[in-house]
Amino acid sequence: MANFGKWLHDLQTTDTAVNALKKFATANPVAWPYWSDTIDEYRQVITTAAPADRDDLLTGLASAFQQWKADKATQTSTPSGWYGGRVLLAGGAIAFAFAVATALWFSDFYPSLANIEQARGLITFLFTFAAMTVIMVIAIGIFWLEDTQEVKERYASAKDLLTIVIGVLGTIMGFYFGSTSSSERPTASRPLAISDFSVGPPLNDRIKVTGTITGGAPPYQYSIAFTDPKNVVTIANVNSEKSADGTIAKELPVTIKGETTLQYTVTARDTKRVNSQQLSGSTAIAAPP
Repeated sequence: MANFGKWLHDLQTTDTAVNALKKFATANPVAWPYWSDTIDEYRQVITTAAPADRDDLLTGLASAFQQWKADKATQTSTPSGWYGGRVLLAGGAIAFAFAVATALWFSDFYPSLANIEQARGLITFLFTFAAMTVIMVIAIGIFWLEDTQEVKERYASAKDLLTIVIGVLGTIMGFYFGSTSSSERPTASRPLAISDFSVGPPLNDRIKVTGTITGGAPPYQYSIAFTDPKNVVTIANVNSEKSADGTIAKELPVTIKGETTLQYTVTARDTKRVNSQQLSGSTAIAAPP
């Protein structure tokens, strides 16, 4: 909001005392402290000039100053950029809550943090998001809010906060990306492989499935699909099982009505969900004696 001198100059009113004050200000442009927001400085000019209507001018000054303070309080209580800042903060909070809820919804989020690159990316994202949020809020304060003393004081504090946030962000990114120790530097990992896979033999109404997953980045996920060309074996497929160390060991219910060659396809993925491997094969199977 404009200071008192400019506000009084632009004020349109029917108050006789205030209009007389405006005429006095126009008639005394050198002495009139247009730049000031202190009522005592305006009162001193009127007292020093000692016009015949001094009392009316002082009354108009008190009335105008009180009205200016009321208008200033109304405008600064809900500044033009305040709602924009609140919308930005609310949007950031919703986005952050959605990201957290999504991470909690998928049960493989916590195991994935054991991977250095996964944790590094999460930390970098969180601090980058925080830094950008602070920058956007400060930008709103600079370009949308009125140029008041309160805003200037808050901006001075905001600069200190921004310096801290950028400093922490730079330290974290430099530590994780520029100062990685040799033991943490990525090395050529072995390709994902499935070995020692076997099915059976059946025991009563169950059959054991075993195997080993190696390479890639544990923990692993695997699935097993069975196909019987003769339709004499009923066995459940394995969908998205987890293995922390790569061991496959399952006992599956099975119903066998005759001899057949049971076909299978094993699909394995590592924690990055990038490396995958398939193993297909078959095994002769028959009902237990």
